[in-house]
Amino acid sequence: MDKDDGKDDTQEDFWMMVIGQRVGAIWQLCGFVETGKHKCAKYWTDGKRIGNYTIKIVEEYDLQWQWCNSKAVVRVSRIHIMRGTKLVHEVTHYYWIDWEDRGVPCPDLGIVELMEIILAATKGPIVIHCSAGVGRTGVVVLVQYIIDALKLGKWIDNVLELVKELRRQRARFVQTPEQYLFVHVVLLLLYRRMGLLDETFDDQIREFIAACQLLPELKPVKKN
Repeated sequence: MDKDDGKDDTQEDFWMMVIGQRVGAIWQLCGFVETGKHKCAKYWTDGKRIGNYTIKIVEEYDLQWQWCNSKAVVRVSRIHIMRGTKLVHEVTHYYWIDWEDRGVPCPDLGIVELMEIILAATKGPIVIHCSAGVGRTGVVVLVQYIIDALKLGKWIDNVLELVKELRRQRARFVQTPEQYLFVHVVLLLLYRRMGLLDETFDDQIREFIAACQLLPELKPVKKN
């Protein structure tokens, strides 16, 4: 499931959805405040009361990348939703900290590895959200769409048509040209990892990534 950000006045509805749908994981792609603007409510802070429920963080750590050595920073929180002393539901929250609004993360396969980690560890639906629910969320949905197609033996060579198809379901999916190019970077790296492209393409892949990095909008913003 994908959605836009959790608003202050809809937090109880959000958690009721999580409980009712038995959501196993939440993937947050936005910060609480970005470029001075409120983007998302702090809906998962420890001890927060939501109606009759209390949010309890029982474990929290920064994700350790297993194979892609990504530079992205992802905070993982295991959350218990309590009603009094009774555990009502457990969900794992993945907070991608350094993916800026309308921007792109580092040009690596961190997005793919995180998908693998979440899917392997999760029972039940997965909720993905950013601020508007179309840019960063659209990138994740598109990349997962491509991965699912590859698993079925389908060769993806026209990302534009996939974007058009997804936009018929949700307007403005994959919001910026930079995000559209980033999906191509991920696709090339993924094809190389899967052996669908051999080492003779390595120089071309590096040149493409370097050309993308020359675009100011494509350079991930470094946080202090």
